[in-house]
Amino acid sequence: TAVFDAALASELFQMPAIKVRATSYAFHLNGAPQHDHFLHVDLKILSGRNTEQKSRLSGLVFDSLLALNIGNTSITVEVSDLDKASYSRNI
Repeated sequence: TAVFDAALASELFQMPAIKVRATSYAFHLNGAPQHDHFLHVDLKILSGRNTEQKSRLSGLVFDSLLALNIGNTSITVEVSDLDKASYSRNI
């Protein structure tokens, strides 16, 4: 719920438009030996948001994950634009 709550707190989205999905990996190799695990969040949003909005969103999500205090875990967050012209959805 940390990612969902942070996305909602950004005030960039209405609640029904926010979707959170998780994928686990049976194997991964991490080049940072101090981190046994990784958590990567790719925030896919419709194009049209400015850099400041994307940075705020990324920061809110990142901070919410850091607050979980997950030990030995590399945490990364990125924002990816979805092209409005080619994206279809049914909320």
